Amino acid sequence: MQKISPLLLRYGFVALFCLVLSVTGCDQPGKKAGAKSTPSIAAKDRPPIRIMLLEHSLEEDLKLRWSSFSEQPIEIEKVSVDQLAEPLSDKADVWIFPALLTGDMIALNCISPLPNAAVGKPFDIQDSPEGQPSRSVTEQWPARWRSASRFGASLIALPLGSPQLVAVSRNVSLKSLDPLDDPNNAVDDRSSIAAQVWSAILVDSSGYTANPERMKQLISSTTDAQRDAIVDRFLWIASTTNAKRRGFFDLNKLKAKLSSPDFVLAADALSVLAAKFPETFLTTHEEAWSSIVSAQGKTKSIAIAFPSDTAPSNELDNRNSAESEALQISKIVWNPTGGLLASVGKKTRQTSVASQFIAWLSDGEQRNTLAERSSSVERWPAQPSKNSIREDYRLYQNLNNRDSRMEQTTLSIRFQSARKYRSILADTLLEIIQQPETSREKLEECSQKWNALTESIGLSNIRPSIEQATGFSQ
Repeated sequence: MQKISPLLLRYGFVALFCLVLSVTGCDQPGKKAGAKSTPSIAAKDRPPIRIMLLEHSLEEDLKLRWSSFSEQPIEIEKVSVDQLAEPLSDKADVWIFPALLTGDMIALNCISPLPNAAVGKPFDIQDSPEGQPSRSVTEQWPARWRSASRFGASLIALPLGSPQLVAVSRNVSLKSLDPLDDPNNAVDDRSSIAAQVWSAILVDSSGYTANPERMKQLISSTTDAQRDAIVDRFLWIASTTNAKRRGFFDLNKLKAKLSSPDFVLAADALSVLAAKFPETFLTTHEEAWSSIVSAQGKTKSIAIAFPSDTAPSNELDNRNSAESEALQISKIVWNPTGGLLASVGKKTRQTSVASQFIAWLSDGEQRNTLAERSSSVERWPAQPSKNSIREDYRLYQNLNNRDSRMEQTTLSIRFQSARKYRSILADTLLEIIQQPETSREKLEECSQKWNALTESIGLSNIRPSIEQATGFSQ
């Protein structure tokens, strides 16, 4: 038998030891055994997430909260709608923008369909019954969020909020609106019923001393937010008629039909209410709600609005005051898709981290903070709020969260060039409020201006945007 030399034996042990090291690896300071040996880039050393914040001022809150969550750097740039152009899409990993500008964002190739990794998770997670798969996160979003997050058949954004409008009043009965509350679309002749309803409401609100000077003062100094609110109120009234099903346009020729009887009825009702109650019909939604809540005595008051989450928690609605009739809220809600959305940038090279940031935005903790800064962000329906001590807030949220089904957004102006269409309509409504007898004539002029704008954009360009935005195309 041949004897193995000591030198060969020594080399054999060395070879065996190297083999073991290559398979198991060896511990290094700060590195767990079994970890991959390929070094990874620390989050703080990665390229920053580039966030475009369109027409909102949440950058300081976002920076502060994200820095406590991740070392991944972020860069936030604020832009206005006037700056919105396709070259900006090269600079954005994440867009946060008003839902009303969705059509423009798509037309300018700024955003992509929402990745699954960006949808986040519900606030209240419950284990599903054994053997049954849990519903997707998007199915657990409130119906109003789902409506705002979709454009045609595509899920294009994470909805940060979409507060709905309601009618609210003191000493003016809203009971006549109840027959128009049709969650199952059971009401056929909405327009005839709506005509009787608004006539009854206007009669019940008579006797209130209007303040024409205050109305003129408010009209002469309206802000963009107030103009948007006036348009929303006009569309809320129109939604009580058959306009809810018919929409703004004759889709065959793509001609506006704002001078139809349904829209004339809405303009007439708006003009009378604005003349009587300028503090609630010519102001923002939050201002209007606060005015209603603070009304004293037997003063008549009515508004179409939603409450602000930023209101002081000690603000009372004096429902139980002996000097004031209880606050009334209509059962009818309408979704103007007026909240904020978050989308992944079309040309981002950081889809994964952009999706992580968007999913983080939907966490209850982030929503809670941002809801206190902007009415365009909402908490999850089951999420506690310090405003729950306010009875008006609780009543509104119960109604706001009632509907579980998505509706077509037929009367939501969020197609391409939405700001221009809304501005033309706002100018028209302010003219009608000052000259109520000209409602049909002014709305016909508005239709012609809309048609001219449509033609300037190009029918082939804007047709799919209008059809997808209003829900007539899936």
